[in-house]
Amino acid sequence: MRMKMAPALCLLALPFAGAAFANPPPAEYKFIRRLPNSEQREEIKSATYDDLDVCIRLKGFASDGEHIVSITVYDASGREVAQFTQPVQAKGATWRAGACPNPIADVDAPGEWWFVVTLDDTPVVSASIPIAYGKPKPGVRDTPPPKSPPGPRDPRATR
Repeated sequence: MRMKMAPALCLLALPFAGAAFANPPPAEYKFIRRLPNSEQREEIKSATYDDLDVCIRLKGFASDGEHIVSITVYDASGREVAQFTQPVQAKGATWRAGACPNPIADVDAPGEWWFVVTLDDTPVVSASIPIAYGKPKPGVRDTPPPKSPPGPRDPRATR
């Protein structure tokens, strides 16, 4: 009896397993940057303030027709640094969008940056990427040299 019941249980579970594969996630994403002195782009897992055009690229799934995508970007302090809102046209149940916030070193906090994406006000992606300070440029200091405190004058120096 046990042997006959096992195939029956597998057949009962089959429709539910298929439902998981039939519904793709609402959107897929990747972070990219433009290579220096080029129009080529590469996928990245982290970025620096020196990187050019740090972007998120999205491919989402929705019913055919026009939709509104909103991408809100937060720096590591939680401050909103950018918001992009754009209409997208879904064709074949697929839409694409992207945004490039380009961090500003003296203004935006380094660390884990968050990108929150909605489609027609419904959350579809919440993703993060670490953004750090870049390499110091030759001859440029991060902080000015300390000023030496005024001290007593050496009386011999004025002679």
